Amino acid sequence: MNAEAHLEIERKYDVPAEACLPELRDIPGCASVQTVVEHLDATYFDTSDLRLLEGRGVLRRREGGHDAGWHVKLRARSGRRELRWPLGDPMDGVPGEVRAALAERIGTRELTPLARVQTTRTATTLLSETGAPLAELSDDRVEATDLRTGTRRIWREWEAEASESLGADGASQVLDACETVLRRGGAVPSSAVSKLARAIGTSPLPAGSIQRFPTAGAVLAASLRRTIGELLDSEQGIRTAADDAVHRARVRVRTLRTLLDVYGPLCIPHAAAKLSEGLRRYGRALGRARDAEVHAQFLRDRLAELPLDAPAQALSEHLAADTGSAPAARELRRLWNELDRPRHTRLRQALREALGTPPLGALAAHPPKEALIPCVREAARSLLQADERARAAPAMHLETLHEVRKAARRLRYAAEALRGSGVLSPETLRALVAGSKAVQTHLGDHRDETLLATRARAAARRASGREQAVWAQLADHCEDLAGEALTAAHTALAQLRTRAHGVARG
Repeated sequence: MNAEAHLEIERKYDVPAEACLPELRDIPGCASVQTVVEHLDATYFDTSDLRLLEGRGVLRRREGGHDAGWHVKLRARSGRRELRWPLGDPMDGVPGEVRAALAERIGTRELTPLARVQTTRTATTLLSETGAPLAELSDDRVEATDLRTGTRRIWREWEAEASESLGADGASQVLDACETVLRRGGAVPSSAVSKLARAIGTSPLPAGSIQRFPTAGAVLAASLRRTIGELLDSEQGIRTAADDAVHRARVRVRTLRTLLDVYGPLCIPHAAAKLSEGLRRYGRALGRARDAEVHAQFLRDRLAELPLDAPAQALSEHLAADTGSAPAARELRRLWNELDRPRHTRLRQALREALGTPPLGALAAHPPKEALIPCVREAARSLLQADERARAAPAMHLETLHEVRKAARRLRYAAEALRGSGVLSPETLRALVAGSKAVQTHLGDHRDETLLATRARAAARRASGREQAVWAQLADHCEDLAGEALTAAHTALAQLRTRAHGVARG
């Protein structure tokens, strides 16, 4: 049977659970509205490595509403192309014609049910003065179950879908007008790719949403999937030299390695170790590119802060350009080469597999608090031990402080993975994340300022005349800032130390 094809041009919005839908007649061009309430029950399908979701595609079987049936949604130049087939018998599985429509994307891979999404939809059609439909506004209250882990997620979202008859330009104008009014009700553009992405935890939930995790593995799987999805998405930004793309990817790599380390007792050891090793290599390439990028900008910023006369200012601009830009460009090219190497292709495939089936072992089936709290306690103890070694070291040695910073980052990422799980109290979770982040930030600033001061002193010894004076002035400036950062780090550490002791003791 041939599919019924439609072009879907819509925008999704995150809203608080208690938000009130604004007066839709305020939308320019809307003369009247028609509202219906629908109860929708959809099962979403994908391959084990989420091949459809990775390509922003969706396959679902949905009962209820005016368009019940099998739906395939694929990216199009404007919006998404939606193909529809009749419901058929649910016991027959995915119809052959549906599989055929997805063959280029999934090949012979098996399609399995991933999530059940039940939605109570209040759908309001906006009508023009002639009675022609302009758009449909949907107020969706969603309850989703991840069929692999049993995790339930409950949230609310709004959707604005333009009438297909308007064309791309007309749809954009109508949706812009809708967005202006919806924002008055507290709507913000959605951070999720689709309802499926939220149902299985690869996209974050709006504030005020509810998550219920049946096992420790469900908590960890949600965090792993979300982070892996973000890491895979970041690669295109790296290839196009998008702003901050390298930094975002580096953070995701560090987060994944931390999760596999801290929560290692819940993982299959050899699978987690293999994935972590691939991430370590990728992280080194990202680190070289990011450090060169940061050092170049950091040098320019610090030189620009110096109170220099005009000739010295011109010289500082020359030094910044001559010293910083070339290494950053060279390391970015090396990173691009790394992305094209066979070992990165293997890592990408391993990440896709982990996205579908995280490498979880027997302990993952235990209750969340029973299995996860001991892991967080260990991370807190590691921070306290690193702090003790740093305080015992002479003059707060730079590398010893760096170990404190890494331990704080490890505790932060471990705690962030538990958001919304109920494993830690909201107060404890906020304190650990904020305190660890503060320590990480201040010690990072101290390290950056100290290293640049050292480089500037060395450059001053090699230079002469006005150039020597600029480098010396830069070194003095950075040393002053390093001292301020270290003082702030001591304060943050004292506060975090108290909270970490409480967690470590249980």
